[in-house]
Amino acid sequence: LTLLALTLFGGAGAWAQGQLLTTINASSSFTNGTQTFDNIVTVTLDDVSYDANDGWYRSGSPSPVEVAPVNGVTVTSYMLYFSATNPMEFEGSSFEVALEGYRVLADDISTEIGSVGITKIEVYGTAPAQAIELTKEGANQWTLGQTPDYDLELQVEYYEAHALKNIPAGWTVLINGHDSTSRIVEGSLNITETDSVTLVPAGNPRRVKSVTLENEGPAVQTITVSGHKIYYLPGESWEQAIMNHPENTGWYIQGSWVFFDGLGSLLYDEYPYNEVGKGDNIDPNRPYYMGI
Repeated sequence: LTLLALTLFGGAGAWAQGQLLTTINASSSFTNGTQTFDNIVTVTLDDVSYDANDGWYRSGSPSPVEVAPVNGVTVTSYMLYFSATNPMEFEGSSFEVALEGYRVLADDISTEIGSVGITKIEVYGTAPAQAIELTKEGANQWTLGQTPDYDLELQVEYYEAHALKNIPAGWTVLINGHDSTSRIVEGSLNITETDSVTLVPAGNPRRVKSVTLENEGPAVQTITVSGHKIYYLPGESWEQAIMNHPENTGWYIQGSWVFFDGLGSLLYDEYPYNEVGKGDNIDPNRPYYMGI
């Protein structure tokens, strides 16, 4: 198959509802201002000062800590950890917490986010699917370096297929160095945009003055049968389309009929239905069905 790229996307179940998305630790040296963590949440901290007279911290804002999701993330809850207390849970997609007057020991200040007594923030929820483009190694191998801890959906991107038309009778056509003359149908041969094409004239080659290619634009069309696409050029039979287009995975010919993996034979028209023959031309206006 002539592939452009292989990409993995996190599926719909990639993040369980309420799964831990990121942890913000005091060791991040985040003391004030706004900072985005892991492209998931943005934290805004206001300056908090320590009053040595009574051992309390006070900020210039009623809400020295503000947290909100970014980049399409849906947050279901936050868990706040304080230096000398049990965790405090905040439900919802964002929160503002007023910690003015929250008392901590003076020697804890160096390890607290924003100097307001928070040692860690855990963020729970769901995040958009993450795309992972596989690394191409060699001509026909793609490698996933490390499997993540969520479901993945493979998406394959193919190079476009086109038709080389009006090939003179008797000419030999090499695709990427291989003789593909037998695939010529009525002077037309399918090629892929990355293919190397060599034309060998029949008879006396000195009679050939020039060879010119004219762009007719993309001609490949598709129809969908029971949720599965078939790629074809107008005038192609089902057998030709299956042979000529590598995108038509799952389609195959058995005997004289057309089949798709696990769905049985291809039928057309209304009941009592008729099986589609391998030599039948693909008709985009005909209702097709998959049968048993």
